[in-house]
Amino acid sequence: MDTLPHLLTSTLTLITLSLTTHHHVTKHGRLPLAAPLIKANNNIYALASLLFCIASTCSFDVFPSHRPSPSLHRLGDYVRHHEDQLRYIYHISKIWEYVDPLLVLANGGKVGWHFGVHHLTTPYLTYIRILPNSNSNHEGWKLLAALNTLHHFFMYAYFGGMARFRPVLPVTGCVQLVVGIVGEMVLIRRAVWMGGDGGGTAVWWPNAVSMAVLGVYFVLFVDEVRGARAVEDGVEKGEREDEGEEELRN
Repeated sequence: MDTLPHLLTSTLTLITLSLTTHHHVTKHGRLPLAAPLIKANNNIYALASLLFCIASTCSFDVFPSHRPSPSLHRLGDYVRHHEDQLRYIYHISKIWEYVDPLLVLANGGKVGWHFGVHHLTTPYLTYIRILPNSNSNHEGWKLLAALNTLHHFFMYAYFGGMARFRPVLPVTGCVQLVVGIVGEMVLIRRAVWMGGDGGGTAVWWPNAVSMAVLGVYFVLFVDEVRGARAVEDGVEKGEREDEGEEELRN
């Protein structure tokens, strides 16, 4: 999954399976194992996201002499010496997310704009910006990956049954995107000012692509959050009106 033809093949496979699943569910109803599979997948991905977040955070070169524990220090050293593998694992995890829309459709759910666009395009973003063989400029990727996996831990844990994490999701989702967009802007400016490696041509197009894609995610994410709040406000208003009618009847 580390070449463009493989990515295109996986995308076409996802689209084909999604259309087939939607057609089957429309005619025959939701698949019986979809709900337990969704919960299991959410819990597994939440745990994987937490582990990745811890590993990437421990590898930051910030105050190395004040590590909270020798185990985390060793983990950080290991990650720094195997960063190529860490990038590849992060990329593969985004292809793993292709499972999400399929399970949602199999359970009779709908795939919204943010959900669909994000899951469909993220593997291409990691291919351009993070994979070792696609671009030599990876600066800043671990910070964004750490924030992204932290958000995914809360999000997948919430969908796995941890309802208490719901208030955190708009914050972590917004922070990761804003930090990513601002970070890419800083890197682009630095690349333009400094130029490339001796040739005077700055390699900043992957950062520009990343910034544009993250900008699209941000717009769709904010729209999704606003839509969810509007629905909640409508439900609460309806409940209050029903309570008022009951009081009048009594």
